[in-house]
Amino acid sequence: MATDIQLSYNGAEDLDIYVQNGDFVSGDALATAILVSVFTWAPARNDDVVPDGMGRGGYWGDGVESAPLGNPRPIGSRLWLLDGKTTDENVRLVAEYIRESLDWMNSDNRIQSFEVSADRPEPNRINAMVSVVLANSATRRFNIADITNRK
Repeated sequence: MATDIQLSYNGAEDLDIYVQNGDFVSGDALATAILVSVFTWAPARNDDVVPDGMGRGGYWGDGVESAPLGNPRPIGSRLWLLDGKTTDENVRLVAEYIRESLDWMNSDNRIQSFEVSADRPEPNRINAMVSVVLANSATRRFNIADITNRK
């Protein structure tokens, strides 16, 4: 299993980076890639409704010439556009936005396939599940809990 800096979603719209003895802790590279893809702000599309007082979003690194690196698409998801409400429409959009943010994994041939689902296990909570079939046919599952939590 490849490693990267260990990240963890803390359920409050933040990713925690683990440090031990003054150095970054290594973690699961696939989990890190998924978390960065899901929780980095992708730019809003022209037809998206942007919350009042907010810009169009987007990751600053998208402005760096990325074609030589093989990633001409913006990084991130549009989850930041959601209003925090746990409506049926937002459950649908959570799955759609996460699916969009992870599509790069298919085009990079790093995996065979992936599926995303979202549900509302409680009235004020939306969770997502990402299931990834790796190149070696092994399946990995990632739960992302409480996506609509607002500070």
